[in-house]
Amino acid sequence: MTTRYLSSPFLLSALGRGKTVAQLLSVSDGPDSRVVRHVALWREGETCVVALHCVRDMSDRLADVTEWPSVDGSEEHGVGVWTRFASVEDALVWVESELGGSRARFVNHGVIQDEIYQALARPR
Repeated sequence: MTTRYLSSPFLLSALGRGKTVAQLLSVSDGPDSRVVRHVALWREGETCVVALHCVRDMSDRLADVTEWPSVDGSEEHGVGVWTRFASVEDALVWVESELGGSRARFVNHGVIQDEIYQALARPR
């Protein structure tokens, strides 16, 4: 089995090349559907941006997780928090301390959909 998670050098390299990385934070039961929380990071100039997505599970109707609606319906595609940091390290520390993420569980942005679908397929 191939490891999908980016090691620290690959994580930093991807961000340095202008790529977006992402991480599934949680899948939980909401009042109407399951709630998926995931985070994306990318560089903009000398800063690093973190976007937190909180979306409703629409896997029965929409295959593309980027099209799933936000939990409260107020943000486009569930992007509720956009935070800019002076460095990648500051962003990673914030993801770990404030969102419960792990720098060892980031994937290339195109892989986050697989992460989410695998988590949704697990028994509750």
